[in-house]
Amino acid sequence: MENFFDEAAISAMNAIISNKQLYADLQSIAISDKVAMNTVIAERAFDIAKAMLDEHNKRCTKEIKVY
Repeated sequence: MENFFDEAAISAMNAIISNKQLYADLQSIAISDKVAMNTVIAERAFDIAKAMLDEHNKRCTKEIKVY
């Protein structure tokens, strides 16, 4: 499960960096909160990865109940 979370976090970070509008929005947050941009990206990537893991766990739980 840890490996899935790491992969999800890396995918989320790559998606954030490649999405110019989202990156600009996060840059505004970093400036207004006076924190490093990599901190904001990491926090958002963590949130996305956690949501992906939660969704994965829901699907696994449904599959277990079906069988």
